[in-house]
Order: sequence, then C-alpha cells, then structure tokens
Amino acid sequence: MRIQNVEFIQMGLPQASTAMIAGQIDAALLAGSLVINAQKQGAHIVTTAEGYVTPKLVIAAGRVSRGPPKAVQLYLDVHTSAMNWVEQNLEEALRIGAEEQGISLQEARRLYEWTQFIDSLTPQDLEQCARTFSFMLDTDMISEQMQSEACIAAGAMPKKE
Repeated sequence: MRIQNVEFIQMGLPQASTAMIAGQIDAALLAGSLVINAQKQGAHIVTTAEGYVTPKLVIAAGRVSRGPPKAVQLYLDVHTSAMNWVEQNLEEALRIGAEEQGISLQEARRLYEWTQFIDSLTPQDLEQCARTFSFMLDTDMISEQMQSEACIAAGAMPKKE
C-alpha cells in the first residue's frame, strides 16, 4: 500500500486518535501514549516509522529559540537539568509520567525505552533529518523539500572546539 491509496487528512495526533477510536477514520498516525491507549481500545499497529524516520524530540519552538540569548540559555539549562533529574530519579519520573499520561508504570517504561532524550544534535542527526524530509516529500506528507539546517537553531548543535 502507498500513501496514494489512502485519503490523507491533516490533523493533530490527539484528534486523529479520537477520530479513529470513534470509528470516523480507519487509521491514524500516532505516537507515545496515544499508541498505547489506542491499543487498549482495540486498535492494532499496522506499521511503524522504523527504517523510515528516526524521531528526535524538539524542545523549543521558533518563538523561544529566537528570544533573548539569556532566556534561550535558561530554557536549555532547565531542559538539561530535567533530563539529568529523570536519569537520576528514573522510577519516580516514570511514576509521574504514567500518572500524567493515564498509563501503567510498565507502559511508561515502554515509552521511555522508545524515546531518545537529547540536549543537542549531531551531524548524523542532521543527515537523518534530511532523510526524514525526503521521505515526507516522497509520500506527499509535505509539499516541498525542507533543509534541515533551516529548521534548527544554531544553539542546538554542539559547540565546535
């Protein structure tokens, strides 16, 4: 099956999950706890992004990254501090995450294992990002090629020594 065989409707992930569970659409692109909760409702994973894209969590939208440098640095410092806290307090972090997402501790652990938490990107990440954009263009998920570097704030890359 190719994307041309389906009617692709642009919507947010929570809305897609709700529409699928309500029977209004046949399939949905989901992530994180939405996958787990949809499975609890009887949905089945048809395919995954494995081999096509490598998700990276983006921590700041354009408005934040274009803010005053001290504010951007503070935001990044808080993010790094939170990542360190999670690593040092994994069981408590998983418990809090499970509670917030309405999933079990075991499911929270599964989500954690699926996720790559990072605080900067590598040149390999940029290459993967370019492959992801190409995949999205080839499958008509975006209408024009995007350049990885244009989407990433300079501070997201490690400092050159």
